Amino acid sequence: MALPPLTPNLRRAARVLTGLLILATVVSYFIVTFVGEGSQGPRPSINLGCDFLAFWTGGTLLDLGRDAELYVPSAMGELQHQFAKARIDYWAVYPPPLYNVMEWLQPLGFVTAARMWLTAIPLAGLGAAAILVRALPEVRAHRTLIFAVAGLAPYSIMALVTGQPGGMWLVPMAAGVLLLRSGRPLAAGIVLGWLCAKPQLGATAAAWLLLTREWRAFGGFVLGGASLVAASVVVGGLESWVAWFEWLRSGEMASFRPAKSRQLTLRSLFTRRFLRTAWDAPLGILAMSLGLLAAIDMGRLTARRRVDEAGWIPAAGATLSATMLALPYVIEYDAGFHMLGFVGALLLIPGARRPRLGAVLLFLAYLAPLMHEGSRAARFSFGSLAMALWLLWMVLEVRYRAQAERVVDQPAPTRAASLAPT
Repeated sequence: MALPPLTPNLRRAARVLTGLLILATVVSYFIVTFVGEGSQGPRPSINLGCDFLAFWTGGTLLDLGRDAELYVPSAMGELQHQFAKARIDYWAVYPPPLYNVMEWLQPLGFVTAARMWLTAIPLAGLGAAAILVRALPEVRAHRTLIFAVAGLAPYSIMALVTGQPGGMWLVPMAAGVLLLRSGRPLAAGIVLGWLCAKPQLGATAAAWLLLTREWRAFGGFVLGGASLVAASVVVGGLESWVAWFEWLRSGEMASFRPAKSRQLTLRSLFTRRFLRTAWDAPLGILAMSLGLLAAIDMGRLTARRRVDEAGWIPAAGATLSATMLALPYVIEYDAGFHMLGFVGALLLIPGARRPRLGAVLLFLAYLAPLMHEGSRAARFSFGSLAMALWLLWMVLEVRYRAQAERVVDQPAPTRAASLAPT
């Protein structure tokens, strides 16, 4: 299973798409990084680096020795006003390791650190895309196109615009896939364990390894997560971790549901129009259960394949994407975790039962991070709908391919067996 050569029309379309992605990334980078004076962003209501301000002030609190106040919004708000005029409603929610890194950057000053951060976001996305292309030799004939489409994708642009480290989380994910396919599951798990710095992505990686029965890699994941926590405690002590666990137990965490129109989950698809009603909780549970069932089914099919098989990519990608859609919340800048599934869909399309439908749904899912404005206006998650329909196509095609292979592998009955009395 490999990508066939592109037709002349598809080559032209690929060049146009790549050009548009490069243009959008470059323009976005210069606007968010250099438009505005000092700590002000491109608009008076937006600070330089957008959400980076929350990460930075978390590091400032640690630098001041106020570890116990790391997850207190009033303490962060007080400091944010010292660095930027714009006010953001985004506080510390990550566990301490990210803020430990921000503490090290304090000598640079807010403006310099923010511009370095905004430069690192697209570079990390491109680095992750390069690693992923290396991990998937099945797309080698189109590696330049896959590199551009993965590294300059809409989710990468949204991460840049919002100041979120989307591409930085993709590096360990892509490295984990590369190590797994290179026959080093323990190392793959250790690298994936570092995703515990963002719990919902760490939980996704852990569930993916369990569902696909990569037991050695899961053992490595535990080691990687433990090493991350240990390093954070050695560097910054226990007080910030105690504060984080107290925040997890708080009522604020129970109601945490940021950027509702920008969610890309089945929960958002089912509940967007029923928020804070009696239907909210049961529909959310139903949605997450459906995603989990799809992930279990795809994980079962993935576990039957060797990681070096081409057929592993669509099955493993569908498992990962189903797991992501089953989470309580995932914002569009983390949609890069679907890239393995997107590449798997490309491999399925040439032999699919409905290739044109698959191509259309894949394109819409790829653009899902850009649908949030329409979702906000309609109070309906169009991006989540696009992702759900694409995943449904993926699940059906992966199941069909697995069933067809089982039929081919079954030995034909001998003549004696066919003539035997029943």
